[in-house]
Amino acid sequence: SNGGITLQSTRANDSSQKHKLLLNPDGGNIGIGDDSPDRELVVKNGSSNSSVKILASNAHTSQLLFSDTDAENVARIGVFHGSGQSTSNAMLFETGGNARMVISSSGKIAMAGETNPVAPLTLNGGDTGANTTYANAELQ
Repeated sequence: SNGGITLQSTRANDSSQKHKLLLNPDGGNIGIGDDSPDRELVVKNGSSNSSVKILASNAHTSQLLFSDTDAENVARIGVFHGSGQSTSNAMLFETGGNARMVISSSGKIAMAGETNPVAPLTLNGGDTGANTTYANAELQ
């Protein structure tokens, strides 16, 4: 520990066995900086910005997963931190296990099945098979 408060779940009769930590397993909301949370998890900083940090090693993915009782991977927002791939350090938006939009680390956007933006805006042409890039796109 770095001098802070630590919390570790263990067996009562054997502290060498580590277990998952369950907070409010029988229901209730959790507040971080909030003593009356109105959602399952509330992160609040009353005097400044609130942040949630997702930290992964430089060869793995930081991500938010959206699931329901019928499907594990309904949607995902992630950043792959590895090198040598077109999506390295890009933000990836997926639904149904498929990439729907990628924002590269240089700010280029790929959509509609494209995952490697080569212009400010790259779109998959769908049934035509043609891909379209927009070097000076202007949305109206």
